[in-house]
This record gives sequence, structure tokens and C-alpha cells, in this order.
Amino acid sequence: MSLTQKVDGICVVALFAALPFFSLKVVTDILSPFHLVAIFVMMRLVFSPRYFVEGIVSRPVVSSSLLAYLMVAAISFSVTSLPTAFVALMKTSFYFVIFVAASRLMREGQGRLLKSTVANGCLLGLILFLTLVLYANIAVGNNSGWSFDYYGFTISVFRPVFELVAGKEDFISRDLMRSSLAEIFVLYAFVFTTCWSRKGRIFLLAICVVIALGFFSRRGLLMLILGAVVVWSEGLFKEKKFGARQILGLFVFAMVALLLWIVLGETRYADMDVESRTSQYELAARSISSNLIWGVGFGSQIDGKYVHNAVLSIWYMTGLWGLAPIMVLVFAMIQRLMRLTDNGISVGSAMFVIIPLVGMVSGSTTEGLFTPAGWLALAIALPATQASLKMGVK
Repeated sequence: MSLTQKVDGICVVALFAALPFFSLKVVTDILSPFHLVAIFVMMRLVFSPRYFVEGIVSRPVVSSSLLAYLMVAAISFSVTSLPTAFVALMKTSFYFVIFVAASRLMREGQGRLLKSTVANGCLLGLILFLTLVLYANIAVGNNSGWSFDYYGFTISVFRPVFELVAGKEDFISRDLMRSSLAEIFVLYAFVFTTCWSRKGRIFLLAICVVIALGFFSRRGLLMLILGAVVVWSEGLFKEKKFGARQILGLFVFAMVALLLWIVLGETRYADMDVESRTSQYELAARSISSNLIWGVGFGSQIDGKYVHNAVLSIWYMTGLWGLAPIMVLVFAMIQRLMRLTDNGISVGSAMFVIIPLVGMVSGSTTEGLFTPAGWLALAIALPATQASLKMGVK
């Protein structure tokens, strides 16, 4: 292995390890440890512009679709100049460059090497995260009391972390970005499921699932459920029959679902009040009918909030011009998901696509398009497939 490959491997490990800390703004209340690592990784593109081209080429359909969307967004911003548009455009561009850099860094990895590098980054991130949470709660103390719900548990656990690291005495729920953090540990769970072949995989998977559920994010829960369905479906497609293993899988899934409902049925997960979102969708639909082609302008909001569905939000903001490249991207992700039926394709390629796909449908991610976990999941989807085709590793 050359020195360049070693440096690239370290960059991949650092990028995945820094993910759980992306909401901890430690520099000027803007940059987190994840952003600092990402900037360092992006420097590889600055010192070697060829890297950027190779990163684009490694995912041509996805990259070209994203570039087309960014161009439409930039043109829309230049015309409307909405105050919120600049931040949204800069964040999306920043994460796109991270995606290109990660795609290029991981393009060199093959088979077990790639899987090991990504998995080691996730393991390091999990250890650092648990260590920080434990230390902060011991050092700062927890005086808010405990109860098994979002505010009584999750906020109580993370308030000391933000006070210690980010100096936030006025910590509120919005600072945590719970759904985005839940996605990170869903990504970790998927990585340990598909890339970790050593002992302790079930233990690491269980820890990540528990942490993801601890954020009380319905989006994260949906991703975990779909991931379980994908794993179960892979066995069905491979064996070409509905046998004892599939029946056992359904039974275990049903028992786990029942247990979760008993434990979480009275928490935030059971809150199905969607009236605010449906009214938002109705207002967006009316505006779309009047601004079908061009939209109302990139960065536009409804009552001070982005439309809580990335696809609908993009149509609302940029019209059909912006929607077209995003739909190409969505269809590419769905195609990757459907290729699970091909016996030559690893379950990993399908699982990773779930994160950005569900994130777009159920989240308000206009500023960045995807969450950091979504961008990295998209970046590793193709290399994971190539590795499984060449190495036959599950």
C-alpha cells in the first residue's frame, strides 16, 4: 500500500469517526469537528484537482444530477436573491464537495480493505461518542432528572455534552439535530451489518440501534425497519423460497416490533399529529400549480420553515427545472435498491441507499439536500457494490 493510499484511508476513517459530532459547533458557533475534518479531506481536491474529476466520474449519474441541481439553484438564487437562499446554496455545495471527495477517496479501496476502513471509522466514532457522553455527564453532572421520553432522557443526556464542549448554557432541542444524529447511528448500524465480519458485530449493531432509537426520531426508526426488511428480503431472493429462515425472521421482526411498541408507545414515536405538515403541503401544492416551471425561488419557505419533504420543497422552490435532475437522482437510488433482487449484488448496496432516500422523503433538508450521514451513505453505496461483486464478501 502506497503512502497516498494510507493517507486516503486515514481520511476515510476520520470522516466517519467525526460524524457523531457534527452538531457540536466548537468554532464560531458554525463549524463542528466533523466540518473541520471535512475541510481537511476537501484539501485533497485543492492540491489535486484531478481528484475532483475522478470523484465525479466514480458516480457519473448521481454527480451530474447533483451538479445540474446546484446550477439551477444558483441561477434561481441570482434572480430572486432570497436571504435564506445563500446559506442553503453554500451548505449544499459544501456537502456535495465532501461527497465527491469521499467518493474519490473510497474509489481506491477494494473488497475487504474498503469495508475494513469504513467499519474502523465507524467503530472509532462510536467509541469516541460514548466516551464523550459518559465523561460530560460525570464532569458536568445531570441535574434535570430522568424520565423515559425525549426531553426527560435524550435532552438530559446531551445537555451536559453541549455545555462542556460547545459552551452552550442555553441548550435547546434544535441544537441537537436529533433526526440527523439518528441517521448517523443508523448508518453505523448498516456498516456493522454489511462490512464488519469480525466478532462482536451483533453487539456493535445493538448499541447503534439503541442509540438511534434514543433520539426518538421517526425517520431513524423507519430507516431501521426498512434496513431489516432489506436483510430479510435478501435471504428470500437468494434461496428462491419462503422457508424456515424467512418464517423465523418474520417472527423475530414481529416480536421486536411488539416490544418496541410496548416500550415506546407512550413516547414521541406515537405522536402522529401531522396537521402542520399537511397544511404546509397544501400551501406548497397551490404555489406549485401557479409556478410550475420556475418555482417561487430557491430558499423559499412557508411560514418561516422549509417544506418538510425535500422533493416537494425542490419543486416548490425551483419548479420543474430543479425537480428534473433530482428525480433522476431519486430513480437512480431506487434502481440501486431494487437491484437487491440480483444475486450478484450485496445487501449493503441497498441498505445504504435507504438513508438518503428516506431522508429526502421525510425530512426538511433543503440546506444541504441530505444530512451528512445521507451524503456519506450515498458515497459508499457504489463502492460497497463493486467490492461485493469482485470479492463475493457479505
